[in-house]
Amino acid sequence: MKTVKNKQLVVGAGFAGYPLKEAVVAHLKKKGWEITDLGVTAPDQDKENTDLMFHRVGLRVGACISEGEFDRALLFCGTGMGIHIAASKCPRVHAGVVESVPAAQL
Repeated sequence: MKTVKNKQLVVGAGFAGYPLKEAVVAHLKKKGWEITDLGVTAPDQDKENTDLMFHRVGLRVGACISEGEFDRALLFCGTGMGIHIAASKCPRVHAGVVESVPAAQL
């Protein structure tokens, strides 16, 4: 298994993925990861703010990977379909949907 030397991660979430993102981020911070959050960062944020729509968050996070600012990212939304498609539009980004622990391990 590859060892991760740089424990930095960029994350993003749409409104539907916000609760899961918060739980995962809290766990990762306890494990020593440095997290940069580019998505919805509070449950009461303006749902009409188009900058927080899942596809825009996916593009922002994808751009960070594409431009070499980060090596890895996690994205969260209701189904995972839209946000991963948006992130994958960025060069050299290959996002995928993971719906279970066994799938994530593979």
